[in-house]
Amino acid sequence: VYPTLAAAVQETCHADAYTYGSYTEVVPASTITGDFFLESIQIEEVSGTDAFEVSIGTGGAASETEVAVARAYFGHTSNTGHRTIPVRKRIDANTRIAVRAANSSAASAKIVHVSISYRTIS
Repeated sequence: VYPTLAAAVQETCHADAYTYGSYTEVVPASTITGDFFLESIQIEEVSGTDAFEVSIGTGGAASETEVAVARAYFGHTSNTGHRTIPVRKRIDANTRIAVRAANSSAASAKIVHVSISYRTIS
């Protein structure tokens, strides 16, 4: 899991419905030093009831390439549920990974907490 032994990355959605915010780094370059499979995306907590879409990108800051997308709905008032979305995408060693998010409500820049699970390839 990354971040390892740390809180998930907090990502703020764009204020417009179904519009991505900016990418936020999850895994810095040169951190996972062997080729690996991105196994899943964990959406760990959100700031309100809504449908959330999370995009995973790789590459340098401001030049990310989208490699995976996942969507989950949080409909309970507590919003402390956890969603694990399987991905299974091969990623090269030392690749930077970032996340961006969108939600379905207009005029509401909600917050989503995201982490990833990965498995190195031996």
